[in-house]
Amino acid sequence: MEAIILAGVHHTALARQLLKQARLPVVETFELTNDPVDINIGMSQEDAGHAATMHLIERGYRRISFMTGNFDPRAKSRHAGYLRAVEEAGLVSQASISPEPRQSSIALGTQLGRFLLEAGDLPEALFCTDDNIALGATQACLKKGIRVPEDIAIIGFHDLEFAAYASPSLSTIATYRYETGRLAAEKVIAALQGAHGSEACRIDTGFALVERESTLGRGWDRQDEARHDEVMAK
Repeated sequence: MEAIILAGVHHTALARQLLKQARLPVVETFELTNDPVDINIGMSQEDAGHAATMHLIERGYRRISFMTGNFDPRAKSRHAGYLRAVEEAGLVSQASISPEPRQSSIALGTQLGRFLLEAGDLPEALFCTDDNIALGATQACLKKGIRVPEDIAIIGFHDLEFAAYASPSLSTIATYRYETGRLAAEKVIAALQGAHGSEACRIDTGFALVERESTLGRGWDRQDEARHDEVMAK
C-alpha cells in the first residue's frame, strides 16, 4: 500500500494516531477539517445544509423539517447547518424525521414520507439529507395527493443525475464528487513523486445550490409558466 484515501474526517484517537504513523500520503475527503491528518479535500457540510435551508426560507417557507435515513457525521453537520439557518431567521426548528440508522435509499425515503403524512401536521418544506430520500418522500406525497411544491416544498442533497429528470425536478445541493476524487488522485500521485511538502494541505471544493421545480416558492401554481421557465433554464 502506497497511499490512503478516506471518505470523511472523523476518526478515533487510535485510528488518527495510526494514520499519522503510517508514513504514507493520507487524503481525507468530502468534509473539511481544521486539523487534517495530511491532505484534506472536501466541502463544509454544515455550510451546505445552511444554504439549503436558507433557500427554503428565502422562498417563503417557515415550517421546515429535516429528514434523514441516518444521523452519520455528515448528516449531523447538514442538520447543524439547518438549525443555524432556522435560528438566524428567528424560526422554530421542526422535529426531525429519522428512523433507526438505515442506509439511504429511495425506498427508505418513500417510507419516511409515508410516516410524515401519517403523523399529520405537514410542514411547509422538507430538507432531505440526500436526493434518494428526497425522491422517495416526493413520491410518497404525490401518491397521497399532496402536491410538490404547491403543498410542500422538498430539497435534496448531492445533485444525483435523476434529480434533474424527476417529476417535479428536485432542487438540491450539488457536491463535486468527481472533482474531489480527481484532486485526491492527483495529490496522491504528486506525493508519491515527492512533490508534496511536509505541511498539511486543505482544499475546499465548495458546493452549489441548484434550484428546480420542487422549491418554486409559496403561492406558486402550475399556471405560473414564466417562473417555471426561468428556473428550468438555469
